[in-house]
Amino acid sequence: MTMRAAIISAALALAHWLLPPPVLAQQANGPQALADRAVIAFEEAAAALDRAQDQKADVRIAALAQAVRAYEDGLAALRAGQRVAAQRQQAIESVLVARKAELSELLSTLMTIERAPRPATVLHPTGPLAGARAGMLLSELTPGLGQQVASLQAALQELAVMRAVQRGASAKLETGLAGMQEARQRLAKAVSDRGPLPAPVAQDPVAMQRLLQSADTLDSFAAGLAEVPGASALPADALTAPLPWPARGLLLRSFWELDQSGIARPGWLVATAPGALVTAPTAATVRYVGPLLDFGAVVVLEPGAGALIILAGLGSTFVQAGEVVQAGAPLGLMPEPTSPQADVNGVSADQTLYIEMRIGAQPVDPGDWFPSVPG
Repeated sequence: MTMRAAIISAALALAHWLLPPPVLAQQANGPQALADRAVIAFEEAAAALDRAQDQKADVRIAALAQAVRAYEDGLAALRAGQRVAAQRQQAIESVLVARKAELSELLSTLMTIERAPRPATVLHPTGPLAGARAGMLLSELTPGLGQQVASLQAALQELAVMRAVQRGASAKLETGLAGMQEARQRLAKAVSDRGPLPAPVAQDPVAMQRLLQSADTLDSFAAGLAEVPGASALPADALTAPLPWPARGLLLRSFWELDQSGIARPGWLVATAPGALVTAPTAATVRYVGPLLDFGAVVVLEPGAGALIILAGLGSTFVQAGEVVQAGAPLGLMPEPTSPQADVNGVSADQTLYIEMRIGAQPVDPGDWFPSVPG
């Protein structure tokens, strides 16, 4: 290849060679930062498990609930990091494949220029003027070529980092899942071993049974619950926004949004991870715990007189009717998976938590009380 051809070839390669914008692994939402965040969360979970040793029942339950939630946070960060790394890896590899010919031409040109003897880079067969022009053109291209080489090197290094992050995340994921399963089991055992609770707020079991038999919708049950003795011991202004989400997950459907069957409900439907911990978003009196219609296990909280928070779709519960719970208290766990596995976000449409808010007799938009995404 003549020097002129090499220069033209380099110019063409420089004009067409494009790499995706760099994404640093150490950015706040980069895969490495997310993996580091997961490690911190796992360390917090381990510390909470240690705090749960040889403690009173209420302290032990609170520490174990913190451990479960910390494991959930860590696993969510790991999955997010894996997702970002996989997307970034695919973007880099797609460009490398699409620009394979230009890359080969660029590398060939660089090798030709590198092998050319020194005089050949300054002399031209048609005379010194043409040689000077060729030298000027090459000097203009050289910085750009250097930038492209540096960009290519950075992309290949980043690709190696993305692959390493995914390998490390897979190992941490197994450890985190095992730790979370242990924390859940210990939490369930601590709840069952806690012994008798303080006397709950008095409720009329006959009236509650009559309501359960007569209610044919969640709306009628919630409306009838106001007539059952056992009102909240908390003041009416105890409920204040914003409230934390009762479980980590993804919002599938919002207030009065139609589902695939054309049914709209006055609440939120949240997809959670299998076995996710459900906690009280605020201090409240537990008005009802148990199965209800086709909603699975249901927990109805009354954070203040005339206000209700309905949480439906749990797999197991830790509380009893009439109990007064504090904000963050564990209420139960979402169902474990039956057949489908959770997706890359760690959530599954088979584990859905229904959240309904009522002020007086009317349902209100949970979006007025909960942020659009979990904090």
